[in-house]
Amino acid sequence: MSDNQPSTTDSTDSSQTLQRLGNIILTVGDVECRQWDDITIDSDIGIPADGWSFAWLDKTIANLPDSVKSGAVCQIDIENKEARETILVGVIDKIQQTVSRGQISVVISGRDLAGQLLDTSAPIAQGQNMTLEEIIGQFILGGDLGSLPWNVKTNENSLKAKTGVEDGESVWDAINKAAEASGQYVWMSSDGAICIGNPFDVEQPKEPPVFILNEDNAHNNCLNLSYSEDLSNAYSIVEAIGQDDKGKNFRGAANDDRMTIKRRKILSDSRAENQSDAMQYAQKALRDSWLDAYECSILTNHWGWMSKVFATGWRVKVISTIMPRASGDWVIYGRTLKLTRNEGKTTELRLKKYQEWMQPVQHVHLIKDAKPKKSKKQTTIKSKRSKS
Repeated sequence: MSDNQPSTTDSTDSSQTLQRLGNIILTVGDVECRQWDDITIDSDIGIPADGWSFAWLDKTIANLPDSVKSGAVCQIDIENKEARETILVGVIDKIQQTVSRGQISVVISGRDLAGQLLDTSAPIAQGQNMTLEEIIGQFILGGDLGSLPWNVKTNENSLKAKTGVEDGESVWDAINKAAEASGQYVWMSSDGAICIGNPFDVEQPKEPPVFILNEDNAHNNCLNLSYSEDLSNAYSIVEAIGQDDKGKNFRGAANDDRMTIKRRKILSDSRAENQSDAMQYAQKALRDSWLDAYECSILTNHWGWMSKVFATGWRVKVISTIMPRASGDWVIYGRTLKLTRNEGKTTELRLKKYQEWMQPVQHVHLIKDAKPKKSKKQTTIKSKRSKS
């Protein structure tokens, strides 16, 4: 994918037109929109419902087709010489048009399909225990949201864990709770699929992206580089306490010796049934505190690497003689694609340390009545209305 942008310093009409008529396509039904002055597209593993916004300033194209409206399903693609890549499937939340000093601005914004799962409550199930497969079948593919182009990627074992569905609970929370029962995480992929598994166990580029910021400026490809370490919410010891069905107390602990000041955190977790469970929950809480402690942010003037748009879950390498602490191996936890008149294309990458990641703790007591298969083969579930 070519990320070269026309010069934004040239104020001629032809230069602006070249920049605005790009390869970024918003498709709504049979309408393709390609002309933009400002674009923002978010993606973050830790935040469901990735937001996006497209805007332009042109009174000649302010009259939108009837199909481009709030509530319409849309798709965002990047087109290059090799292929056309989908980077988001979602729904338009808002359209805003403004007239000021003879100019008309139009802003179209929305979220990916996870936004509909957050906004929609699961049907009342009267505290019924349901498997993840049943929740997906009844609440998504066959429920009120069944008209949307759903695609679910998971493995067979994670479909069997049971969990209760509470009155008023969002469909997203119900899915997330059932996935955690199997020790799995839930996120939305860039092509619009609900993924259940490990968000960092995704297809990687043939060569990992390398970001360089050195004093000699040779081969530098970062506009900005930021590194932070904040241990205010990190701990050296985390203890999880609980009580079994006979009233006997138990305690599980996890330790990390990286802190010079010993800080202890004690948690009460009703999900733990024994000391072994408590140890796993303590380890998860400890790892999460260290995952949040270190972060690296990069601003680059490209949207992708090796003909692919930057995606969460990718491993990357940072090399910097200016900021040695930032040097090393990271993973993309969050990503914001931007296009503006003044700066052209830029991408902000939010990086985390992969070694601090830990999957949710499997709730053994919720799946002990199921007989999971030995196969870990990935299962893909599509709605009848989704594209192949």
